[in-house]
Amino acid sequence: MLIFQFLPLLWLATTVLSAQVTGVFTAINNIVPPANQQPHIPSWQATVAWTIDSSKVAPGDTFTLTLPDVFKFTSTTNTLVLSSGGTNYATCTLTSGENLLPYSLISCTALPAVTTVAEADGTITFPFTFNAGMTNSPQDLAAATLWTPGQNLVTFQDGADLTFTVTMSAGAYYIQSDPNQGSYMTRKLTRLQQMEHYYQGPTCIQPMSGTITMALGGQTPFDCSQSGAYLSDSFNAWQFPSQALTTAGGGSITYTCSPSAIVATFTNIPAGYRPYIVGFSNVITGQYVDVYSGSGICGYQAFSQTVTYQSYNDLDPNGTGNVKPIVVTTITRDDINTPSLTTAIGVSTNTIEVLVPRSVTTVTTTWTNPYSSETTTTDSSGIRIVEIQVPYSTSTTIGPLSGTETVTESGTTYVRVTDVLSTSTTLGPLSGTETVTESGTTYVRVTDVLSTSTTLGPLSGTETVTESGTTYVRVTDVLSTSTTLGPLSGTETVTER
Repeated sequence: MLIFQFLPLLWLATTVLSAQVTGVFTAINNIVPPANQQPHIPSWQATVAWTIDSSKVAPGDTFTLTLPDVFKFTSTTNTLVLSSGGTNYATCTLTSGENLLPYSLISCTALPAVTTVAEADGTITFPFTFNAGMTNSPQDLAAATLWTPGQNLVTFQDGADLTFTVTMSAGAYYIQSDPNQGSYMTRKLTRLQQMEHYYQGPTCIQPMSGTITMALGGQTPFDCSQSGAYLSDSFNAWQFPSQALTTAGGGSITYTCSPSAIVATFTNIPAGYRPYIVGFSNVITGQYVDVYSGSGICGYQAFSQTVTYQSYNDLDPNGTGNVKPIVVTTITRDDINTPSLTTAIGVSTNTIEVLVPRSVTTVTTTWTNPYSSETTTTDSSGIRIVEIQVPYSTSTTIGPLSGTETVTESGTTYVRVTDVLSTSTTLGPLSGTETVTESGTTYVRVTDVLSTSTTLGPLSGTETVTESGTTYVRVTDVLSTSTTLGPLSGTETVTER
């Protein structure tokens, strides 16, 4: 019975002690491009160095390598290990961002073996593709502006930025080998088990009308709920758009979608704009066929081109099982600051949860209370509003009275200080002091003072005295720095007998 009570405590202790650490991945040693050096073509090969310091990393600790603008991993498995000398020090999971996130992740958990060494190091190598755009998704439209032909700086992140410069080449698969006729491409979404089909239509030096069609060869139907047709006059070096318009300069585009074909009809679109079609289908294994055609476009003859693709398999070759539909669910969370993914495995479906932070608006106001307050509400659109109330700026005067007046005695001007317990600045016609002796007692006479003066001596404190009808400031036994309120600059220690 005691054993069953103790085991949950052990589990709780392990959970509490684990931590998220950074700095395990230390450098990008190399990134090798595919033969044509195009960013979206499989596969680029990255080699990244890692070091585990057992004084900083404990079993169960987690660490992550974030890969901004990496579209997906193209390996045959979604796991890898950090291994050195035949010993595994961490297990890692590969998470492709695809169309769900603008980055991919390598998420790792330290194993018990980290306690057996002071330090272990090594490298990991993994295949991937960059995102260079393609579809009308927000991630793709933003990615279409990321890269340029020539040198590009790639950045991975594990606390600090890890950088490496790669060279990319322009190019696309053109209809009838003519860039003016348009281009085409397909892409596999491993996490979603989908295919993306892309067809860019022709360009023209004058307003253009016509029809373009993208058809499947019968292997699988289009998902018309995600497919569509759009316009853009901004395409990158790989012919992917950074806009998804349905109207432009008085022209427009519409489309019809069936399981076998997507037909886009455009009318009077301005010179320089091109139509394009985006189609989604289930994953196709082996060979498959896309057919691209167009008619009535800018004086071109009607054309049709059939392209046969060979799918590559990036799933675990040793895995078996049944296919389950994948459902993508977006969940807004108040307790996170950056988007992330989770996967829930069900009996009949698998769910990918996209966790996104709630939008926050912060409003700062002032109030009369002497303390600050913060309240949080959510408006009808789901935006979280944080209102911070802070006190007005105030000043505090200590003492019963702060004030001075200028008096003239026998033609000499003095500053009379009345019941002063707080700091004040006295302005007068002239700054200056002199020492005078009245009846054997030494005083500081202040004459025509314009500035604040500080009295240093063996005790802080002042009193107003009158000698022979003249008012002075007497400084008595001063031990600390004090500010003398009145029109003098200068100090002197006086002795009362």
